[in-house]
Amino acid sequence: MTLFHRSFCFIVLVYISTACLNASPPEARPTFHCIGLYWSPDDGAVDNPCKVFYRKAGIPTWQQAMNLWFDDQPHSGASSHTNEYRGSIVNLYPGTHYEIKLSLQSGTEEVFNTKTWDENFKIKKVITLPAGESNEAMEFEEGGSEEEGYVLYAPPEGEETIIDVQDLEPHCVSIKKSWMILRGLTLRGAKQHGILLGNVQDVVIEECDISGWGRVGADGWGENFDSAIYSNSSRLERIIIQRNKIHNPRSDANSWEEDGHPEGPQGITFVNGRGHYVVRYNEIWGDQDHYYNDSMGEYHNFSYAGFPNRDSDIYCNKISHCWDDAIEAEGANMNVRIWSNLLDSTYMALGLATTSLGPSYVFRNVSFFSQRAPKPVNKYTRNGALIKLGNENSEYTRGKMNIFHNTIAQPPSPWGQANIKTNGCESGLLCTGEAKHQTNITGRNNILHVNNYAGDKSSINMADAVPSNDFDYDIYNGKIPDIPGIEAHGIKMNVQEGPTFDPLNSDFAFFLAPATNGHDAGEIIANFNDGFEGKAPDIGAYEIGRPALVWGVDADWSDWLQQAGLSVERIRKKYPNDFSLAIYPNPFNHATTFYFRLDKTENIKITIYNIAGRKVDFVSLGRKPSGAHQYVWDANQHGSGAYFIRIDADSGAEIRKCILLK
Repeated sequence: MTLFHRSFCFIVLVYISTACLNASPPEARPTFHCIGLYWSPDDGAVDNPCKVFYRKAGIPTWQQAMNLWFDDQPHSGASSHTNEYRGSIVNLYPGTHYEIKLSLQSGTEEVFNTKTWDENFKIKKVITLPAGESNEAMEFEEGGSEEEGYVLYAPPEGEETIIDVQDLEPHCVSIKKSWMILRGLTLRGAKQHGILLGNVQDVVIEECDISGWGRVGADGWGENFDSAIYSNSSRLERIIIQRNKIHNPRSDANSWEEDGHPEGPQGITFVNGRGHYVVRYNEIWGDQDHYYNDSMGEYHNFSYAGFPNRDSDIYCNKISHCWDDAIEAEGANMNVRIWSNLLDSTYMALGLATTSLGPSYVFRNVSFFSQRAPKPVNKYTRNGALIKLGNENSEYTRGKMNIFHNTIAQPPSPWGQANIKTNGCESGLLCTGEAKHQTNITGRNNILHVNNYAGDKSSINMADAVPSNDFDYDIYNGKIPDIPGIEAHGIKMNVQEGPTFDPLNSDFAFFLAPATNGHDAGEIIANFNDGFEGKAPDIGAYEIGRPALVWGVDADWSDWLQQAGLSVERIRKKYPNDFSLAIYPNPFNHATTFYFRLDKTENIKITIYNIAGRKVDFVSLGRKPSGAHQYVWDANQHGSGAYFIRIDADSGAEIRKCILLK
């Protein structure tokens, strides 16, 4: 895969500012598909909400994202982030210029440009590695720079470079320079870590196959945190781990039923790093004799740092065989996004026990097989949770968490017990002790279908009622806290009942069956479920009429966005031959654009109706020639709600629905 040269100028240009002169300008920190935003205006306050709008350069209409979250909490270890607006825009395209508008209710406004990371690397130099197999470790000491580009290390085209150090060297590869790409190596047999990253930034590790690493302790279990890819550098930043196969460490982790808290090998461990990581399109797996503690994480979980710390994306990975967490993302979690991961054969799917700053965004992940220990240890191996939450120290539980559109699947149980039919998670959102808590959680549109074999399991398990936590529009069959208003629009199933999935689903696809519980029953969340089919989004990770989620080394989120129709280009190409109508953005705020194509010259009229069928707007465009056309509808004078757009031509008419959100 050919990669990119990134632009690190976080904010390129501020066009308009109505903020006070002594206020800090916004900061934008992009990745490939997301932009993290930070802003501390003088009039910032909890009761002064900040709306976010964005658009591609050259597109006339704004699209709305989620409001920024205002953090008024005291943070003794991160005081600069108190009284700050923070949040992310997601589902963007790589290498694309975006204009962003931040607008406070008080009237303060900032408009500025930034650019997402590009997927076309600027290469300074290519160093071709020797083909064949070697038992000697390698150190890479030549790197590039932002101005000159990356130094790429790779095997000869069409050949393999295999480094198998046969347990004789601590690492297969050491990376000591920044601005470096390591591509396509097979690494085996490291005594401790497959790849060791030093004090580096701007490193890409891609398309590698890493196996057989890690020490075995005197007790027979693996040494904790021996990893396929490891760093303990406080300077580590902007690291990309993509399209790697990380599998079968030499050692094995103990389960919870074998010597307590799991310890053993990991796939990725970044200790003390600064964040701004992208971990995507990887496959991390083991087998019954080669389990992980966590597939990724570190050990400063209760802190203002941790892994992945900040401005990081973890998506489209396929992860299995973890006795603790498939993904452990604990610590600051400031503008951390975790989405579209398949999490299988693990105890806890997602370890989010602390979010000290936030916001974090956890969306469209799927949890499959769950177990606490190997079958021989216990006749019934307890199952874990979709998301592990909470800590006793409130200092580290004040951050914002957003949990949207995740699905707990319930695969058939392999244990052959009459009363236990499935073997998925037995908890949905779980605080693991009565003294543990987490504040500022918003949960929406999740399938929290737990393995409720005894009728006493919880879809949401929290010991205390926290006013800042807000759960609604979920499907659930377990217990939930006794909190006024909780799941007011949720769908409660019977104890051992779950949602009805489409029988035509392929493996690991969990589209709901049409016209069943959860179909068209979710809440609209700007920027997170744009382009849904029907009257409302579907609950769960999948949307009927959209492509299946993607994960692993062949995944590509940009392709998924294109197939899902979440781009102007896709909409313009959607109807190449006939007279047809498409609308973008939809849902929208204030204005949207109608796109239509004609095969011949025709008279065009546009009529707009509200949900009651009353005509609220009309325009005659006169005669339009064949080809593509567009019309911008300014809806400022209309209220929020659904509208029907009808375009009449000489040859016929088309009607589409759009949603106005203010």
